[in-house]
Amino acid sequence: MSQSGDCPADHVKRLLEARLHLISKEWADDVWDEDFTDLTCDWPDELADTEGNTKYWSKILERFLETCRAWPCEQPGFWLSLVENDISPRVLIAFLYCLMEKHRKHHIGVLAAHTYLILNPVVGSNAYKIFHSLLFEKAVNFVRLLSATNMPSGRKKKAPKTGYGRAATQKRSARARVEVSDEDDDEGGGATGGGEVDPRVRDTAIHLMQDFVSLMDRFSLKASEHCLQQIIVLYAEMLRTAEPVTVSWNMDTRAILRCSSSPELAAITILKLCQAFHGAPTATILLTFKQLRPTFLMTWMTAQSGAVPPALNLSSNVAMQLVRHMTKLNQEICVQSLQILFQHLCASAPARSDLRSRLAQVVVAMLAVVSTSSRVFLTGWLRKYSKSNKTSHRVFSCDVLGQLMQHSFAPIEGELDEEDRRLLSDISLLRCIFSRCSDKAASVRSHALSVLAEVGAKFKDAMCILLQEVNASGLGACHAKVFIPMVVRRSGDEKAVVRKSALQALELLVNLSSTAAVDTEVLQALRDRCRDPALSVRKQALSSLSGLLQHRGHDSRVQELWLEAVLPMVLDRETSVKQRCCQLLHTYILEYMEHASRSSSAEHERAWSLLAHIAAEENTEMRRYFQRVVSEWAIERNLSSSLLKSLQTHTDAANSKAAWMFLAEISPHASLPSTKHVLDTWKQVDVSAPQSDLACYVLTVVAGNSQQLSASERSVLSANLLKHLLNFKSDLPLVGSMVQTLSKLTKDSIAEADAVRQPWAVKILESCQQWLTENLWNEKSSPMEERDLICRLFTLGEAVQLCPACVSEQLFLLVQSLLASPTDTQPSSSSVAHATVVSSPLVRSHAFVTLGKLCLQQESLAKKCVIVLVRELETSEDAIVRNNVVIILCDLCVRYTQLVDNYLSSISGCLGDESPLVSHQTLMSLTLLLKEDYIKWKGTLFFRYLMCIVSDNPKSCQFAEYCLVHLMLARHQILFSTQFS
Repeated sequence: MSQSGDCPADHVKRLLEARLHLISKEWADDVWDEDFTDLTCDWPDELADTEGNTKYWSKILERFLETCRAWPCEQPGFWLSLVENDISPRVLIAFLYCLMEKHRKHHIGVLAAHTYLILNPVVGSNAYKIFHSLLFEKAVNFVRLLSATNMPSGRKKKAPKTGYGRAATQKRSARARVEVSDEDDDEGGGATGGGEVDPRVRDTAIHLMQDFVSLMDRFSLKASEHCLQQIIVLYAEMLRTAEPVTVSWNMDTRAILRCSSSPELAAITILKLCQAFHGAPTATILLTFKQLRPTFLMTWMTAQSGAVPPALNLSSNVAMQLVRHMTKLNQEICVQSLQILFQHLCASAPARSDLRSRLAQVVVAMLAVVSTSSRVFLTGWLRKYSKSNKTSHRVFSCDVLGQLMQHSFAPIEGELDEEDRRLLSDISLLRCIFSRCSDKAASVRSHALSVLAEVGAKFKDAMCILLQEVNASGLGACHAKVFIPMVVRRSGDEKAVVRKSALQALELLVNLSSTAAVDTEVLQALRDRCRDPALSVRKQALSSLSGLLQHRGHDSRVQELWLEAVLPMVLDRETSVKQRCCQLLHTYILEYMEHASRSSSAEHERAWSLLAHIAAEENTEMRRYFQRVVSEWAIERNLSSSLLKSLQTHTDAANSKAAWMFLAEISPHASLPSTKHVLDTWKQVDVSAPQSDLACYVLTVVAGNSQQLSASERSVLSANLLKHLLNFKSDLPLVGSMVQTLSKLTKDSIAEADAVRQPWAVKILESCQQWLTENLWNEKSSPMEERDLICRLFTLGEAVQLCPACVSEQLFLLVQSLLASPTDTQPSSSSVAHATVVSSPLVRSHAFVTLGKLCLQQESLAKKCVIVLVRELETSEDAIVRNNVVIILCDLCVRYTQLVDNYLSSISGCLGDESPLVSHQTLMSLTLLLKEDYIKWKGTLFFRYLMCIVSDNPKSCQFAEYCLVHLMLARHQILFSTQFS
C-alpha cells in the first residue's frame, strides 16, 4: 500500500459517518460466537433505517476501502484509533460479515469482502484476531461471481413448464410478486441472471483479485493450512476459460493492476501461494496439481451437461501454462508432483473421444517440460500403461503415443544409454501402436489403426522415412513386411469399427509404400469391404479405394479393381452409398470427358482408361452397372449436348471403342445432334468379324437415335440389317443388337408395331425353320457346321421374343429334337452328321436357352417342358447346360410361379453343385426370387443355404453368408427362429 495525503483519522471518519460506533457489542459478540456461520445474520437495530439503502452503503464502503488501501501496512495505529473512537474491531468485522451475507451477489458484498481482506495484513491485526479462516474463505469466495464470465454454460436452460387455467395463473402471479420483492431496490449492482454478471460486480471482483495478489506477498497463510487449500481449490477453478489467454507472469504491481483477466490473475496468485512463504512448496504444488486434474479431464463440465461446446477446448490452456511455468521455475520440486499428475490423468482418461484427444495433448505437453530423465521414466511407464488390463487405458495410450509421434521435442540433454535412447525413438512408439492393432478388445484395435492412419496422413514424408527405418532395423514384430498383412487381416475383423479403421490404415500404408505395384492381397481386401454388411465400412472402402486411385491412377490393376468395387454399389440398398458411387464416377470419369484435342493430361488418360476397362468384352457385368449409373446421371441432368459432342471427337481416335460404348449407354437418355457420323461408321463396320463389340455399340447408338433418321434412312438401314441377319454369319452379341435395332427402326407407332414388325420376324423364323428341317431331318443333307447351328438357334430365340404368335409346332419339335438327342462324348468335331443328329454340349446349352425363350412366350409349351428341364438339371453332366437350365427355371418362376413351385427342391439342390458356376448362379437366382417373394422359405431351402455357408469354396461361403444374413435376415427378422421352431 502506498502512503497518501489522508490524515490517519480518515478511516475513523468514514466509520463514524456509518455510525458503527452505535452498534452494540452484544450483537457483534453473537456473530463471533457463531463463528460466522449464521447465514441469516440479523441487521443491527441501531442501523435499521439504512438497511435497504444500498446506494448509501456502497458509497461508504468505497470510501472506507480507499482509505484502507492507502494505509501503509507497516504503520501502526490503525486499530488503536478505532478503539479510541469507541469503534470496536470486532464490531467492524461482524458488520462486514453482515454485508457479505446480505449482498452475496451484489457489488456491496464484494466491497465488504475486499475490505476485510485488506485489513488482515494491517499492523495489529493479529492482536485483535482479525483473521478468521472461515470468514477469510468466504471473502475470497466472492471471486466465484466471475466464473460465469469465464465459461459459457454448456447446458441450455429448460423453459419452465406452463400450466393452464385460473389456478396456474394465480401461482405464476404469486411467484412474480416474490421475485420482485427479492430484487434489490437500486438500479443495478447485482447478478443479471442467465449466467451474466453485472459490470460493477465484475469490476469490483477484479479489483479484489488484483489486491489479493499483492496481499499474498505480505500476509502468510502458513498458519491456516485448510484456508490455503480452499483458496487453491477456488483459484484452480478460476483458471478455466473459453477465451485464449496468455499469462505474462509479470509480478510487477503496475502490471497486475492493469491485468483484467481473472484466469491470469488466478494463475499468478496460485504461483505465489506455492512459495515457501505460505508453507512447504512440495505439498502446496502437489495440492495444486491435484486441483488442476478436473480442469484437464473436463469432468467439471461433463458433470453439468452431456455436451461440451467446442470453445471449451481452451479451458485447460491457462492451467497448462501454470504447470509449465511452475516446472521451469522449480524443476526439482515439481518433477515428482508432475509425474503423479501425469499418471493420474492417464488413469482417469475420459471415454469421450474429443475429451480424450484433448487430454492426450495435455499429457504430451507435460512430457515436453520435464527433464530428459523424467521423460524416459514417464515414457517407460507409458509403455507399461499401454498393456493395462483396462480397455480404456489401452485406448488412451494409443492417443498419447500418436501425439508423441507428432510432437517435436527439444534435443536430448546429456548422454543416454542405448536402451533409453531407443525407448524415446519414434520407432519404439510406432512399435507400441502396432502391438495395439492386434489387441483383444475391438475398441483398442480400431483406435490403434485410426491413430496410425491419422499420424501418417498428417506427416506422410516423416512416416515414410520411419517405415524405411523400421524395415532396416528389423525390430521383430514391427518389421515393415508384416505391417500390411497385419492390417489386411484386421480389415476382415469381426467388428465393423475395426474393419473401418483398418481400411484407413491400409490406404495410408499403401500410399506410403515405396514399391510401384500394389499387392494383390491389398486390392482384394479393399474390394471385399465394398460388399461389407456395415454401412460405415462400405463408405470407408469407397473412400480408401478412391484415395488409392488418386495416388496410383496409372496402375491398370488399381483401375480395374476400383471399377469392380465401385460400380456394383450403384445398386446398394442405402441411398447415400448410391449417391456416393455416382459422385465418384462423375469425379473420375465424367468431369474429364472433353474434346479430344484437350484430353492429354494424366487425369484424362485415367478417365479413358477406366472407360476402356468397362468397354472390354469380358466386362459385361460392369456395363450393366454402368448403365444404371448413366441413368442416375440422366436424372441429375449431367448428360449435356456438349458432352455428346466431346465424345464424338473421340470416336475416330485411340479411344474409339470406349467412346462408342459411352455413347451407346447415353443414347437411351440423350439424342445426338447429328446421326451422319454414326451411319457412316456403321457402313465401315465388318459384321462378320469375330470381335463385334464396336458394331454392337454403334447399333445401340443408332437405335437410341432412330427418331432422328429419315424414312429413307430407316428403310435402307432396316434392309441392310435384315440382310445380315439372314446370312447368319455374324457374332451372337451382334445378332442380338441387330434384332433390337431392327425392331426399333420398324416401330413407327404402338398401334402399328405388330403389323410392321411381323414381316421381317416371320422371314427370320421361316429361314431358321427351313434350314433346321433340311439339316436335322434330312439324312441326305450335307454336314452342317456347329457355328451355323448355334447362330440360327440364337437368332431364332431373339426373333421369337418379338413375334411369339408366328412360332409353329414344327419349329418347336425341331428345337426339342436337339435336346432329345444323345450327347457326343467323343472329342469335339467341326461338323454334326445329319444321320445320327449328334449334338455337342455347346449346341445343347444353346438349344435349352432357345427352348426357354419359347416357353416364356407360351404357357402351354412351358407346362410340357418343365419336367424335361428339371430332369436335365438332375441328370446332365455338363455344367453349362445345368447353369442355363437353372436360369430358365428361375425365369419361368417369375412368369408362371405356380408351375415351377413344385420343383423348387430340385432347383435348390443345385446350391450344392460341384461346379462353382452352377452353385453361384443358383444362389444368386434364388436370392432374387426370395427378395421379390416369388418363392417362400419352405422345405429344405433354408438348410441348403446353410450348407453353402460351410462350402469348401471361400467365395461361395462369403456370398452365401451375405445373401442369408445381410439380405434375407434384414427382410425377415424371425427367419432363423421360425426354421428351428
